[in-house]
Amino acid sequence: LTTLVPGPAPVLGKLTPVTDADVDCLAQRHLFLKENRSWDLKDRTIGAGQRCRHGWPQVLVMDPIWPGHRLGDVVRLTCPLLVSAIDRYEKQGALRGYNSRVAKDPAWRSQLYASHVAQRDLRQEL
Repeated sequence: LTTLVPGPAPVLGKLTPVTDADVDCLAQRHLFLKENRSWDLKDRTIGAGQRCRHGWPQVLVMDPIWPGHRLGDVVRLTCPLLVSAIDRYEKQGALRGYNSRVAKDPAWRSQLYASHVAQRDLRQEL
């Protein structure tokens, strides 16, 4: 594998502020939390990524340290339409195909490794 040098996470400069509607979407549709817990999510959400054509953030960037010093999600896919589309895609066997391709193709393995390094760097920067 290629050795990648850690660096700043470029995603942080592209975030937009999180709205109450964004947090409600995450709390109710993805984490199945009651409304009275959504304030905690807003405090833990650093920003929203690109928004879909319907105005939903496609991704929220979260503080990775949760109560009790547990590590939580750093990036959470949040657009309900995108989540549904990816669910359908995964049910069609996309992950099996992806894993097979990664096992056979050095370029795909290298890209997967680069993604892991980017995730590590984002956690460190947060």
